[in-house]
Amino acid sequence: MALVLVAEDDDDIRFIMVRTLERAGHEVLTAPDGATALDIMRRKRPDLLLTDLDMPRLTGDELCRRARAEGLLTSVPVVIVSGSIRVGDPRAGDLEAAGVLLKPFIGHDLITCVEGALAGRHRALAEPA
Repeated sequence: MALVLVAEDDDDIRFIMVRTLERAGHEVLTAPDGATALDIMRRKRPDLLLTDLDMPRLTGDELCRRARAEGLLTSVPVVIVSGSIRVGDPRAGDLEAAGVLLKPFIGHDLITCVEGALAGRHRALAEPA
């Protein structure tokens, strides 16, 4: 299906995201921080970026800004997966996010958000499950 890059510093959450995405047929690349994600994006062009905001080395905000500046997000949708963003937070719009998924989430919501972003449908900020 799609090559998805997951930038998430929490090992448990990253594991759940990878397992859920792989079960849905996606190929998944992972990064434990924003700097590693940026390095991966320089070598491989994912179809979708799923990023946390609060990560070491580079935050999700910084990752998106640098990747856009380098032309790495041209036609690559970004979905923010975070527990620190709330309804009305301007960061989603500033980062041109195709979707926002709040933690904690359930696998079904992750897949729905990913499929919507890949299909070009924006997903509004969702309340935690």
